[in-house]
Amino acid sequence: MCQNTTTTTKAGKQTEVLVPGYKLFPTTNMWIFLKLDTSQGLVRMVQYSMEEKNRVEVPINYLPLASGTDAIPGRFNLYATQNMWTFILLDEVDGRTWQVQWSTDGKEGIVPINAGSTL
Repeated sequence: MCQNTTTTTKAGKQTEVLVPGYKLFPTTNMWIFLKLDTSQGLVRMVQYSMEEKNRVEVPINYLPLASGTDAIPGRFNLYATQNMWTFILLDEVDGRTWQVQWSTDGKEGIVPINAGSTL
């Protein structure tokens, strides 16, 4: 799912830009990536392997953080931290942030850091 957006330059030229609906983010574990639905803020842990029994995709959060007309591709982005198990999820529209914990032992989850309040 990609969305076309039109941008206009100072010279008046319009260009089409594709905004990805999904992105993969590497972790420091060579077998695991985080897959982000950039429009809804849903994060899944993706583990790949040559062995079928070890290939898995696990939801980290089950409820969308944006829906309906608010669910715009490119709205959410993930940022790695120095803690290998923790990423920050940013809503690039309203500034809300969440702490995203991935895990290989069933302790993954997401918790809000702020409610998008401004100073």
